[in-house]
Amino acid sequence: MSLNPRVCKKSYKVHIPMMGEACEFWLITVTDEQSITNPDKDHAYLTDDGKLFVFNGDSLVRVNCDICFTQEEREKLEGIEENANNYTLPEADSNHLGGVVLGYTQNGRNYPITKDTKGNIYVNVPWEEYQLPKATDNALGGIKTGYKQNGKFYPIKTDTDGNAYVQVPWEDTNTVYEVVSKTSNGLMPMLPSDENASKSFLNGDGEWVVGTDNSINGITQTGSTFSGETSDCGVQIVEVKGKTTQQTTNGYQLFDASKLPTKSQGGATVTNNGDGSFTVSGSGAMTSSFLIDYVYTHEETVKLLKAGTLTANFGASTLPYFYVQLAKVTNEGTEYILSLNNNNKQTNSATITEEMISNPNVILRISIYASVGTIKTGTIKPMLYQDGDGTWESFTGGKSAPNPDYPMPIENVEISKLVSYGKNIISGIPSEITHARCTHEYDNVTKELTIKATGNDAYIGEISSKGNTYKSTNGTLYLVPKNATKVYFRSENGVLNSINITFYDEEKISLGFAGRDYTIPKNTKYVSFRIGVNPSTSGTSYTDKVYASFDEISGDYVDGNYEEVETSLTLAQDDIYENNVITRKRNKIVFDGSSDESWNQITNNRFVISVSDVSSNGFSYVISICNRLKSMPQEQISSTSEWGVIACNNGAIYVRINENVTTVEQLRTWLQTHNLVVEYELATPTTEEFKVPTIPSYEPYTEISTNSVVDPTITFRPLPFTTCLVGEATEEESGYMPPLSGNSNEFLNGNGEWSVPSGYTLPTASSTVLGGVKIGSNISISGGAISIDKDNVTKALGYTPPTANTTYEKVDKSSDGLCPKLPNETTTTKYLRQDGAWAVPPNTTYGVASTSANGLMSSSDKTKLTNLRRIWKGTSSSPPSGWVDGDIYVQYEE
Repeated sequence: MSLNPRVCKKSYKVHIPMMGEACEFWLITVTDEQSITNPDKDHAYLTDDGKLFVFNGDSLVRVNCDICFTQEEREKLEGIEENANNYTLPEADSNHLGGVVLGYTQNGRNYPITKDTKGNIYVNVPWEEYQLPKATDNALGGIKTGYKQNGKFYPIKTDTDGNAYVQVPWEDTNTVYEVVSKTSNGLMPMLPSDENASKSFLNGDGEWVVGTDNSINGITQTGSTFSGETSDCGVQIVEVKGKTTQQTTNGYQLFDASKLPTKSQGGATVTNNGDGSFTVSGSGAMTSSFLIDYVYTHEETVKLLKAGTLTANFGASTLPYFYVQLAKVTNEGTEYILSLNNNNKQTNSATITEEMISNPNVILRISIYASVGTIKTGTIKPMLYQDGDGTWESFTGGKSAPNPDYPMPIENVEISKLVSYGKNIISGIPSEITHARCTHEYDNVTKELTIKATGNDAYIGEISSKGNTYKSTNGTLYLVPKNATKVYFRSENGVLNSINITFYDEEKISLGFAGRDYTIPKNTKYVSFRIGVNPSTSGTSYTDKVYASFDEISGDYVDGNYEEVETSLTLAQDDIYENNVITRKRNKIVFDGSSDESWNQITNNRFVISVSDVSSNGFSYVISICNRLKSMPQEQISSTSEWGVIACNNGAIYVRINENVTTVEQLRTWLQTHNLVVEYELATPTTEEFKVPTIPSYEPYTEISTNSVVDPTITFRPLPFTTCLVGEATEEESGYMPPLSGNSNEFLNGNGEWSVPSGYTLPTASSTVLGGVKIGSNISISGGAISIDKDNVTKALGYTPPTANTTYEKVDKSSDGLCPKLPNETTTTKYLRQDGAWAVPPNTTYGVASTSANGLMSSSDKTKLTNLRRIWKGTSSSPPSGWVDGDIYVQYEE
């Protein structure tokens, strides 16, 4: 019974709307439904677990009640005093938060607090502009840095704290060095001056020799990630090979995990992880019953199950328990005739008989339940099956997938971020990071973090509970390499001893945090750190170097290096990036039933659409993959009885959906909610220019990973240290650009100088000249973007285009329509018949008529007919005009 009862707390009466009227019942609290004895129609019964029942004269009827409380909740409510939530705002003082009164009158340099129209308060302090005077020999003032050294005149510089200093070369005793040798330090030998000077390197014997390889270690490295020796000059991406993957199933999984949502009850929480697995959490004894269940109808049950062995592999034992049950439901009650669970076991089986499955009262029930006991945590991933070997797969309706109802995504190599890092990934601490009971400083020179405590448990950064979204003030996000299993952290001297790590998924939603075991949870994409001291003393500074890594930390501290490089590279199977060019051999297209898709219906409930760049291979198989349909050769799809199939060939795509999609209109409607994604082989590969940026590297060691879900095959080339050991750029040699000028209006010209460019006049566009155009009427521009709306089009056309649907089907006897497609033949003997078919007209050639058969008149008969004389009768004495000799005229009297 679905009603909306209203419970009065004090009178213990319940008002229940029934058949348009409100019935009033006296309310009685009971332990459970079984404890209701001798019920009557004047009372309503409320159980300890919040269920409401009334008596209809024959039996108890449960009433849905969203505002009924459990016994525990009722006891809590009874203990709340009237007006307990009334609140009086205290007056604010130096030690307490509270209210203040506006209206203070300015007194000297004490200014009143004012409130604006939005309720924001502020203090309006008169501000006097101050002009810093220039320093002279006799007056204090400002100075400007930037002086260029001239002989023994040295510039004034400032350090990171703004302190000014002058760096003067210090001449000590005159030390004379010999050329370096294997036994003593010394000078390097004189630079070579021959034509190979730029290619020469100083070897271990102290000789200048021409290098034989441009790579730092003589080889490139191929794989989905990079790790190894590097210089500081970067790593190039030489080649990336594409890849396409798609998960498939056999349809053996019978357990639909989506039927059981996340729930907390009785001290236990069961979390549906969204990937077919569940995690049981909590501790101690159950405080009340826990139940989640889903009951299938008999029709759904027999569609899913069959006679034979049914096996459930839960993978772990938990409490609450997971149940798979067959129940026989009759008027006498419910009888469980088959039950599988994970009570102290991971796998169990039972036999379903033909008698069970054919009984119309038998239904399937899946549930998670416990009434008593100690919570037993764990993660399970149920596999319920009657076919196969029990290998886990996702639920796809008991059918192999992809299929029309259960799509499987097509995934390619997709790189939008390349990350490089050294042994230590913490390269700095942002100043705007959240902090609690402290202030902090990070020295970019010494790489030391200082936390100045203002209370106990001081920290910077923030943990994020499961389900929360990342905020930039939480701390820096670090991309987790795909093969990483754990995060390691070290405070060099153990000073910073309170470390928490938050794990985030691809959408930057928290998967939870850890303060001890930093094992990386499944689906983790990023991590962030909260660094602190506990216990900490107010007024004390805590300084140390911090070290975090995805590899186990050993050896001395190393400076942190972590950089992200943005790019946008998507490669399907057989696509390749090399030499700054992408060659694509596949394309991907999405069909959504929109009006621009020219679908046509052909035989065998097939539909075809022209896609000009689909490869051609006679009637043989052309490589294709679809998110909802199984691929097959074109020659098979024309005669198959199988539904949910697709074929690509000869510039077209053919599909056969299901028995409910047999017209073009039905196909369009279906596609609007079941988009088809198709990846197919191109008739002609395409190319496009593209450059993946050089990735930063760090001497002596760098690791590089990508954010691609599908592992790419990448060839990495570490650049030699000579790549970045160059001087200032000249007309002859590449090199460094000059120092920035500090003027945002200046640009670097071809002479290597900073200058303000001369004005530029945009020419008017013509048929031969690129240039500017003016925006005419009925077109608008906003933020640099040109746009046109429906009203603009109407004004430009001078009339309102019709909005009626002018899409026609083939003509039939009930409505006008399009002419049927012309026959695919070379003859021209067929004509459109009244029933809409193209047909050869019947033979209407006749012979000469005879005495026994109709036919055509012969020429001789025609001559005879022509020569017959006319006979005419009348009362006139003269015949009509035009009569000739031989005609007979008969005159008679009336």
